[in-house]
Amino acid sequence: MTDLGYFFVCGAAKSGTTWLQRVLDYHPEVQSSGEGHFIERFSVPLAQLLRDYAKHMGVVSRLVYEGTPFYPPVAQADLDRLVRSFILDRLKTRPLKPGVRWIGDKTPRYTHGLQALLRLFPHMRIINIVRDPRDVAIARMHHARRSGVSEQVAEGTRERLSFIGAGGHAWASPAIGRAARAGGAGGIGKILRRPDARQRLCLSDQAEPFCFRAARTCPMVRRWHRH
Repeated sequence: MTDLGYFFVCGAAKSGTTWLQRVLDYHPEVQSSGEGHFIERFSVPLAQLLRDYAKHMGVVSRLVYEGTPFYPPVAQADLDRLVRSFILDRLKTRPLKPGVRWIGDKTPRYTHGLQALLRLFPHMRIINIVRDPRDVAIARMHHARRSGVSEQVAEGTRERLSFIGAGGHAWASPAIGRAARAGGAGGIGKILRRPDARQRLCLSDQAEPFCFRAARTCPMVRRWHRH
């Protein structure tokens, strides 16, 4: 157990993070779970709770004990210890497969919490998946239809353009787009400069993103889509 390595999968929404998590989980030495949302749904709210607690304890120290309290102030190390312990416990709630060497979690928004993860797990590995934003736009529209909000992507509506533009700007945000900028030449660079306009160009009837062509030829992906 002490020899386990830890990793976290992240990326823009609808970039294939769930697909990547499942692929990793198929490996006999890897256990990949999701979505833990350990940073934005646990660490960040807990940090605010501890700040409020520390503020209250400061008032108690000043008014009751004349500045000499019994308890020391809450430090960053205290928060990190609590969060790390919680994450480790959650990761290990799944029975470990025999021979597992790496254990991890995928949550797309870890892109916004990398510094916190690095502080908690200095020797961790981060896997950031970057998908062509044109494919992301198509996937987001399919997801909207499956989720029962098809009116947001109805053909010829302002809501559709707004929906596409919001996804494009999110994809190109500093937290997500940095990795793509480092290796994104040609068309990707143009998309990053104008994500909303460029994504509209790919939504014609002729557009057929690579991800859907691959889904028809990959048996593993076909099985997941059936489920």
